[in-house]
Amino acid sequence: MAKETKVKFITPSNDDDGSDSDICEPFFKGIDKKAISKIKKLLEEIASQEDLLERQEDLLILIKERNLALEASLAKEKEKVKDLTKNLSKVNETYSSLKESNDELLENFTSLKSIHKELEVKFDNL
Repeated sequence: MAKETKVKFITPSNDDDGSDSDICEPFFKGIDKKAISKIKKLLEEIASQEDLLERQEDLLILIKERNLALEASLAKEKEKVKDLTKNLSKVNETYSSLKESNDELLENFTSLKSIHKELEVKFDNL
């Protein structure tokens, strides 16, 4: 392996002309122009990734808020379903009761109709 030069890290300036400043001179002393260019690209990529993370964090916050609102709405809907289920149960019970009553009344009506015919026959025979 090639021996690497140890250099103290000093934040480089954002000079667009690429010239070394006095502050950064020790840092850039052992680094060639190609490496400096690569470092700048990496720093730009890091900045880009940080921006992306911030946008994703904002999006995640919005999604979380939406999910909380949807959960609240779901809870209300579940309560409505529970109430409607109770009401449906009551309606079914009432329907069954009315059906039984109707069947009894029909039986009574049939019986009375039969008795009525017998009475008519007796009356006609008088």
